[in-house]
Amino acid sequence: MVLDLLQHAHNSNGKLKCRGCKKELNHRIPRAPLVKYLLPWLPLKHYKCTNCLRTTYRTVH
Repeated sequence: MVLDLLQHAHNSNGKLKCRGCKKELNHRIPRAPLVKYLLPWLPLKHYKCTNCLRTTYRTVH
């Protein structure tokens, strides 16, 4: 499960895609305070799919 959370999922043009509906993720939302302040070294960004409303964390590279 942790590996799934940190796994990159890119489409052909290098953009992130939703794991649910496979559409492009284009809406960043602020990280939760717990993640932001207790784990600042963890390179994660929080995204929300505007198509299916699924939220996910993705690694920053």
